[in-house]
Amino acid sequence: MARNQIGNLINITLNPYTVAFIVLYGLGYGAYYSTADMAIPMVADVSDYEMFRSGNYAPGIIGTLFSFVDKLVSSLAATVVGVALTFVGLTTLPGSLHPGCRSCIVCAFLDCRF
Repeated sequence: MARNQIGNLINITLNPYTVAFIVLYGLGYGAYYSTADMAIPMVADVSDYEMFRSGNYAPGIIGTLFSFVDKLVSSLAATVVGVALTFVGLTTLPGSLHPGCRSCIVCAFLDCRF
């Protein structure tokens, strides 16, 4: 394709909202993924610290508490979605996109974990 034909096919408009979205999206995911895999190795560090602090060697209890909290937080995801859908006024399941669901879709896309 000639250069002017490609220019007609791709129309990119960078406004301040687009730039802010790209920067904040990158910073959010960068912060999340920089610490995402740190929790499991930290169980051993916590166990060592507990041994140093109190003299009790309790890796099983610490691992069990970590697993319990991880499952508890994961199970709250469905509750957060339900509360968000109730908050926007969804009372019945729509056949197409409900007008109030747009903010929920944007939040889900942006991944509000941070």
